[in-house]
Amino acid sequence: MITENKDRNIYCDYCKHDYKKKDGTFTDKVRPAVICVHYKMYKGRVQRRYLCAVCLRNITELPSGYWAFKDQLEFAREKWEAVLNV
Repeated sequence: MITENKDRNIYCDYCKHDYKKKDGTFTDKVRPAVICVHYKMYKGRVQRRYLCAVCLRNITELPSGYWAFKDQLEFAREKWEAVLNV
């Protein structure tokens, strides 16, 4: 399931990975998340991934064209039988 993130204190997972300092803190480049993707992991555990607008645009705009994020999740569900709750 894809939901809108209204909490401005939750940051994008991709940005946190890219802009993490050696001491474990983050630089000022980390952006607040705008959406949250909920999907089921092993044994039904729900995992959440947060994305900012810039990272969401980066993963949907490909050199060969546009591939919507929801369509990417649907493809993963069909190909690998992943349970994504989208």
